[in-house]
Amino acid sequence: MPPCTARGRVEADAFVAEKLVLHTEEDVELPSLLLVPKKADQHAPIVLHTAELGKPTATNGPSLALELVRRGYMVFSVDVRGAGETDPRVRSKLRPLTHYDPSQFRFDSCAVCAAYEKTTMPAMPAYDVIRAMDYLTGRSDLSGRPVVLLGEGLGGVWVLAAAAMDTRPGGVVCVRTVPSYKLIVGSQYYKTRDYFWVNGALKDFDLPDLIGLIAPRRRSSIRSTTRASILSSLSTSSSSRPPRPICSTSARPYPLCTVGGPFAFTRARTSAPAGRDTR
Repeated sequence: MPPCTARGRVEADAFVAEKLVLHTEEDVELPSLLLVPKKADQHAPIVLHTAELGKPTATNGPSLALELVRRGYMVFSVDVRGAGETDPRVRSKLRPLTHYDPSQFRFDSCAVCAAYEKTTMPAMPAYDVIRAMDYLTGRSDLSGRPVVLLGEGLGGVWVLAAAAMDTRPGGVVCVRTVPSYKLIVGSQYYKTRDYFWVNGALKDFDLPDLIGLIAPRRRSSIRSTTRASILSSLSTSSSSRPPRPICSTSARPYPLCTVGGPFAFTRARTSAPAGRDTR
């Protein structure tokens, strides 16, 4: 089980948030939240949640992770490398993808350099997801409970890759995830961030191949981010019915939550030149 450091608790109306720092590798520390409902559904799986915009930053505001914990699901939301508080960019200040942005260029340069280390940017957060599973299955009070992976946006790629390499997840749910690299390279202008610089993409594999690798675990198709569709997918992902891997897209994105608040591990960022992080 990877080391994990407790950083306090936050009491909310319907749940308690345990603030944790997960150590997935040497010198890699990931801010995380274990969201424990006060009225838990004992038959529901634990949801391991990752999102390209990171974990929740406050007890209110639009958040899929918070919606689920209020519905009785225990949620482990992790800021994997490059997401949330571990993202060196100030996402709200990034220029459109049709323009040059210094901080985005530096982030993409790191992705290019990762190839020299024989890895990719998606591989590192996927490994973080696997180590987060190690933590959940290693806790005596949580061992034996099924785990469903939930990824929002690019987080869907991370959880698909993790499930392709690890048989423990009972299911995988992807929300607002681009379903194929072909949709990116076939567009005149890029409309998504950070899907790029994956060596061998489209030459050796595409995202639907990851879906095939997680079979025969359960699959469900979600057409939107409606509450009913996501809750239904989570409840059936750990059922005993014939399984199938889960991948979905969504029409409505969640707005970016504000940085800071009681769930933040670092102070809120202040005005700074483009590309600089004042944490």
